[in-house]
Amino acid sequence: MKLIKDFSGASVGDFSVDGNEIYAGIFEEPSVKVDGIVHDYGLHFCFGVSNDSGKGVSADIYINTDKSRGDLIHDVKIYMAKNPGEEFAYGIIGKTDRKKSYSFLLSLGANETVYVANAYVRQYERVSAIFKELACQGHGEKIIYGRSVEGRELSAYRYGSEIGQDDKPEVFIVSGWHPPEGDTFGTEGIAEILSDDREREELLKSVNITIIPIGNPDGFVHGFNGCNLKLRNVYWDFDINNKDEMPETYFAWKLMGKIKPDIYFDFHGYTFQGESKFLSSYIKPLLFYSSRRRMFAENLNRRIIERCGGKCVKGYSTFAPSTPGCRLTSKFDTITYAKFHFHIDDGISGIKKMACDLLKITIGEIKKTNSSVFHNNTASFLSLHTICCKFYTYIIGYCKIKVNQFVKSILKSLRQQEKSNA
Repeated sequence: MKLIKDFSGASVGDFSVDGNEIYAGIFEEPSVKVDGIVHDYGLHFCFGVSNDSGKGVSADIYINTDKSRGDLIHDVKIYMAKNPGEEFAYGIIGKTDRKKSYSFLLSLGANETVYVANAYVRQYERVSAIFKELACQGHGEKIIYGRSVEGRELSAYRYGSEIGQDDKPEVFIVSGWHPPEGDTFGTEGIAEILSDDREREELLKSVNITIIPIGNPDGFVHGFNGCNLKLRNVYWDFDINNKDEMPETYFAWKLMGKIKPDIYFDFHGYTFQGESKFLSSYIKPLLFYSSRRRMFAENLNRRIIERCGGKCVKGYSTFAPSTPGCRLTSKFDTITYAKFHFHIDDGISGIKKMACDLLKITIGEIKKTNSSVFHNNTASFLSLHTICCKFYTYIIGYCKIKVNQFVKSILKSLRQQEKSNA
């Protein structure tokens, strides 16, 4: 029995093999602490298991756990593939604590190798080739807007007029900041309908569309969950100034600055969480938008929430200052849905349909809106508005930090008291 991790997209920590039992850890990326929030993205795994014997076997797989654990009570889907370059598909049910521990039984035929993951893991090479082909079919213009830390192309696809050639609203869509989340199926679904001549012609009457399918290519190749090669989280720590450590975000921001998006979707996905999480978008307070855009944002918010079954996410995370959505709204008055979370339980076709519905809902609302809402989306309105919004943001952030510190101090005191009583 062997564990395989020498392939593009592999993600696993330390491991050991004991007969037909494999004990492995999840690769732990550094947590990011920004805007008063700590984000832990050491959550996913992807590796191969090879049976090099001449007979079938059953392999017990333990991830961040051992046989003695009795708290792995939640069912979880384990996704499998014969080749990591193929699409993973639901294979078997395992057990999890919905945090970082898993156990499952894997049946392997003689000399069989199977790749397993707790998400729709996709290889960079496959996704890149798919979007190249779809853009060719849909007459999308490929824009190489920069290079990653390791020198890979940072590519976007532009559908519609050349940048700056007309005043149609600009829709900007990003996926692939966090590689295991399966959100590239969303942008792929949109690229598929744009490859249909009739669909594309109708959609592009109203908008121009720019898609970044893979925001974090090095992360895809190295099997990272949320970070780039410098181990910085490319969504939560969206650094627009450090070209050496964060070229992925630095160059994306340069492209955004040229386009000045009117509407921005930042795709993500829930994977192993099951019913504890749900299909939904982050919805930030309307006060972050200028008065001329507020009604449009309110109407579009309502339609998107309806499409998500009445679900949405509100609160501080929706306007955390270091995220791309907050930066875009502050600079260009962009209406943002960052993050928009798909759910893995909806399947590949469900994710694609949801993404296409989002685009069509957005265009439908644009058609009903006075065009002046989308003209001159510069920072001219921002003087007092921005000051108020930033003040609000940082006050909320400061309060959140203080509350967290207070709770930690209380818990620490309780633990000390328990020890002294013992």
